[in-house]
Amino acid sequence: MAEASITINDVVFVVDCGKAKETTYDALNNTPCLLPSWISQASARQVKKGRAGRVQPGVCYHLYPSCVYESFSEYQLPELLRTPLNSLCLQIKSLQVESIGEFLSAALQAPEPLAVQNAIEFLKMVGALDEKENLTNLASPLLFHSGDVKAQKEAVALLHFYCAVFILGTKEAIFTDPSVSLFS
Repeated sequence: MAEASITINDVVFVVDCGKAKETTYDALNNTPCLLPSWISQASARQVKKGRAGRVQPGVCYHLYPSCVYESFSEYQLPELLRTPLNSLCLQIKSLQVESIGEFLSAALQAPEPLAVQNAIEFLKMVGALDEKENLTNLASPLLFHSGDVKAQKEAVALLHFYCAVFILGTKEAIFTDPSVSLFS
């Protein structure tokens, strides 16, 4: 519960195991993974202060020794460095930025150039960007929703497919069944 960002006012005892599932991204293999990892020292302090004892005094039990706590990183790695950049690159391009790579390189902690290049190549592969890294017509429906660009493209393709099937089915019914009329 401590790492689930759920706060229940009457909770006065919290057990902290020191682990949380985080999305990580391997730019070399171009794969996102949801893996359990040690929390940061900042997260451990937040668990102690923020989850136990909101309304009344509380206690937080940490299931790791202080030497393990000392080995935690001070802060969690920024999400920009540990998640796929496909959706973010699409959003950046919608701001009419000339170069996605240059824009992201100006971040306080810039992502690896390989991760940015992988995202751009992926967006080209699914048809959201053309060869000059400009937005295509397919990018417009993809920009309305955040999340997995590949799943969004599949949803758009399915929508087009079902519309085509509906239109073809209606056309076939009109021309083959004399009882079907558009004007009745």
